[in-house]
Amino acid sequence: MTKRVLLDLRNSYDSLRGISDEYLRALDPDQYRLITVLIRGRRPTELSVGDKVGIPADRVVFLEVPKKVFGWQFLAAWRLQRVCRQEGVEVIVAHRFKAHQVMGLLGLFNLRVAQVAVVHGLRHLASGWRKLFVALWLRQVHLVGVSQAVAEDISSELDCGLMPWWGRKVSVSALPNVIDVAAVRSNLLTKTDARQRLGVRADAYVIGHIGRLADSKDQVTLLRAFQVARSTIPKAHLVIIGDGRYRKVVHQAVDDLDLSDHVTLTGWLDNAAQYMAAFDQFALTSVEEAFGLVLLEAMIARLPMLATDVGGVAEVVGDCCRLLMPGDVESIAAEMVRLASLSSAELMALGEAMEARAGQKFDRPVLRQGLARLMKQIES
Repeated sequence: MTKRVLLDLRNSYDSLRGISDEYLRALDPDQYRLITVLIRGRRPTELSVGDKVGIPADRVVFLEVPKKVFGWQFLAAWRLQRVCRQEGVEVIVAHRFKAHQVMGLLGLFNLRVAQVAVVHGLRHLASGWRKLFVALWLRQVHLVGVSQAVAEDISSELDCGLMPWWGRKVSVSALPNVIDVAAVRSNLLTKTDARQRLGVRADAYVIGHIGRLADSKDQVTLLRAFQVARSTIPKAHLVIIGDGRYRKVVHQAVDDLDLSDHVTLTGWLDNAAQYMAAFDQFALTSVEEAFGLVLLEAMIARLPMLATDVGGVAEVVGDCCRLLMPGDVESIAAEMVRLASLSSAELMALGEAMEARAGQKFDRPVLRQGLARLMKQIES
């Protein structure tokens, strides 16, 4: 049986690596030969050319396109088309807009392959420039949103862009992110070990948060709500794991709210999901969230959760979590208090429901089935 050749295109080695790798693992190795191409970065000198640097593909190629070169997209597309011709590529799956650009520009070299552009965020096509690029260059594209909310956002942006004028219909579908439920579960630390590593007291009631420090995650509202709830929840302590451009704002908020003794800011931690075991509840107060993979990790850890009703969050949590208005400090604080008051029986029932939902809706087989349907659509 001749294998189809599929090329996985990413901007760099660390760009959405976990999610991109899941797409590769979801494809049948008996049907596909998989090539991963990284636009930026160089192969580490200590690795041989055949080394796949931990990516589950049959071959990994570094295009080594410099960051500060004018017209880098054209250079990348020229190098990519050589790989495509050499390998006989039939389908390209590109993650994020930089990779989408390079994939689209293959038309300059008279190279026609099926194109899948995976969209990982909301407002992906909000700018006129991006709408124009899709209209001009992504002529065979199948746009895939990582949640129904993202897919609807894409469709809405295209409907008010150039596509209706030009009579061109782009395929848009939703294919939710997935997670290896068994791996996440087995990776969890014990509660004692997790708290010791984080430097948190064993008898504290810990509200946890994991996420990039960014205005879209709105950790300041989380801190303000915690300050309100802390007076009601005995020995309450907040742990925020993550780093980002919002770092100074978050640290300043901790100082302004006089919470230094009650909040732990760890910065970036490798394999952060393993620390879910240290928490008694999980909080996500984002103002924008395309999907919310961290919520799945909390569900697998059987943590009671609070989350804001934005983007794809509702699709993830279902009826396992009350959804709150973003920025509503009082409601978020009240939900923290309510979750802290749940009985052991209520926590057990909620935990079982959350873990079951994660396994049924977002485990690896779901992506495998969804990708198989998408590939059949492309073939037809």
